[in-house]
Amino acid sequence: MSSNIYKSNAFVLALKVCYLVDPKSTYWKIKMETKSNRSDVIAFFKSKSKLAEALGVERSAVTQWIRRNSLPAIRAVQIEQLSCGYFKTLEVMAGWIEN
Repeated sequence: MSSNIYKSNAFVLALKVCYLVDPKSTYWKIKMETKSNRSDVIAFFKSKSKLAEALGVERSAVTQWIRRNSLPAIRAVQIEQLSCGYFKTLEVMAGWIEN
């Protein structure tokens, strides 16, 4: 079974995100100066369901990560890739833990 990355929903989402984000916008500059917490990641993808879909997991997995206050490293890498570098892997992992 071979998977073609160019046909995956995650790849299409990444392309849409890359072309929609304007790096010169004020929001972009403010965002780059702040820490990436899980609320920012979820808001970026619009919902937990859409985040799960982009990552290729069930929505319940995202809920478990939130409940456990931990995010698998591979998912943090995927978030960086899908956001075209908008979020950085280490910042996502550090910001995922909320009190």
